[in-house]
Amino acid sequence: MCWANDLTAAKILEEWIALTFPEVKEEVRKEIFELMIDSNRTYELYNAPLGVGSMMLPHYHYGPSVNGYEYDRWGAYHFADRNGLGIDRTSATGTGYASLYTPEVSKIFEDKSQTQDEILLFFHYVEYGQLLKNGKTLIQTIYDQHFEGFERVESYLKSWQTLIGEIDEPTYNNVLERLNLQLENARNWRDQVNTYFYRMSGIPDEKGREIYQ
Repeated sequence: MCWANDLTAAKILEEWIALTFPEVKEEVRKEIFELMIDSNRTYELYNAPLGVGSMMLPHYHYGPSVNGYEYDRWGAYHFADRNGLGIDRTSATGTGYASLYTPEVSKIFEDKSQTQDEILLFFHYVEYGQLLKNGKTLIQTIYDQHFEGFERVESYLKSWQTLIGEIDEPTYNNVLERLNLQLENARNWRDQVNTYFYRMSGIPDEKGREIYQ
């Protein structure tokens, strides 16, 4: 990175796969690339929603705990109530954190209507029924993202299983074990986060999917 700091994430991943799996077929490398390139976004989908902050077990930072840091002095705090959730970090009515950015960027984060969905709850308190830029309400976005995140991990597991015999057995089994663990993690996050906000909001999933009550 010192010599080529303009490389894209995709290019770096391609180089890493080529160096890590030099003996595999080109189509296998492509499969691994597709599995990995959006894995960070997948984690975001089934984790804490829309940049709101930490919803994990204190100290260990592994596994879901919606209120794990909510009343802790080091917490990120989601401030969820029956009407909505999110942290007001604007200068006008909140903590003023948004003003730490350059004036051009700060102006965007100060305005709820301009702040991108992915980090909306980090800068603003938003009601469950408010429509986001994606055309869906906040609560429906939370439900949809958590179901999608779990489904993506399911697809990773299925993709990896097609590579049996194409990759050395220890590596294949190691990744398979970790993907199975990630699937269970994603299921726990999905169910706990969706259940929490269903109980808090009282608004059902418009698609009628199972949310534990």
